[in-house]
Amino acid sequence: TVSGLTVEGRGSDLGFIRYVEAGAVVKDLTLQVRVRPEGSQTGIGGVAGQNEGTIENCTVSGLVEGGEEVGGIAGRNLESGLIRSCSNQAAVTGNTRTGGIAGYNTGVLQGCRNEGAVNITENEKATDTGGIAGRSAGSITDCVNRGDVGYQHTGYNSGGIAGLQSGSIQGCENYGTILGR
Repeated sequence: TVSGLTVEGRGSDLGFIRYVEAGAVVKDLTLQVRVRPEGSQTGIGGVAGQNEGTIENCTVSGLVEGGEEVGGIAGRNLESGLIRSCSNQAAVTGNTRTGGIAGYNTGVLQGCRNEGAVNITENEKATDTGGIAGRSAGSITDCVNRGDVGYQHTGYNSGGIAGLQSGSIQGCENYGTILGR
């Protein structure tokens, strides 16, 4: 368990861990964070800015804010990346590709749960906002969203599981309120 972590530097691909490389495993981690960088703010996550390995059984609470590809667990979950049995309780805010678990997913999100609010304040730039993934070209299976997503009459492509998807979604459930244009 790590409590009171603050990440505020300038840059991209920021989180508790900047890059989780292919073959690496992050497991059984509980984080209470405040991730709010300056600068480009791309690839921002509670656990990792970018994941190409495995993130399993991790829980994030607090606040995760960025610009593009912002997620409660990982900003980007790339093709070899697996995020399994993770839970987000953090409030997540971003402009483009913002999700409770991953902002942008081309890998696998499996058995994850989001309870955090995603982009619930007015933001005219908000596009591709989802309870699990903001944008997904990968696989999302057996995930549950209970967090509210989007803001009334603001933003494009809001969804309970994914804001925009071209991959597969199977066995997922949404209980959160979804708002947007």
